[in-house]
Amino acid sequence: MILAAGLTRPAFAVVGVFSGIINVLMLSGSFYMLQVYDRVLSSRSLLTLIGISLLLLMAYCLQGFLDWVRVRMLARIGARFDDQVSPAAFAAAQKLCKGPRSGPFAYRLLRRHWPGFAPPRWPGIRPPLTDSGNTGGVFREVGPRGGERDNYTTVPDHTRLPPTTTLGSTWVPVKRTPDSKR
Repeated sequence: MILAAGLTRPAFAVVGVFSGIINVLMLSGSFYMLQVYDRVLSSRSLLTLIGISLLLLMAYCLQGFLDWVRVRMLARIGARFDDQVSPAAFAAAQKLCKGPRSGPFAYRLLRRHWPGFAPPRWPGIRPPLTDSGNTGGVFREVGPRGGERDNYTTVPDHTRLPPTTTLGSTWVPVKRTPDSKR
């Protein structure tokens, strides 16, 4: 995790510079009002008002663009960090939860304390509406927090799995049927 944080440090420095510029541009509305009261009202110059208003419009456009770039950079940094840390965190959780409390229990534990956690692909777990491949048979629904539900389905080979009863649930193979023709 320290290595992953070290790899993202230069990107955070760039995001910090963007944030500083955005914070300075936040003051442009206040400076605009000061200039209107100081220059435009005293001289009654329409040309000065148009010039200051165009500068304000450019400052707001620049602020919006920089904020958009900053949000995209943070999303990419977060995704890269998550890709680097998730497998190690998941492996550590699996080591902590040995025996009968492994698998779904570890998944529930991590989801409770880390809401955005998604494990690296567990072998056999398939999202709904995906092809069963060569492993058709009896599947059981598992909820988004790892809890098993009393909802079973039988799916032949190379057939799409049906939708689950709740959003975020997946199908786990329980038993592979011979040739899976049923």
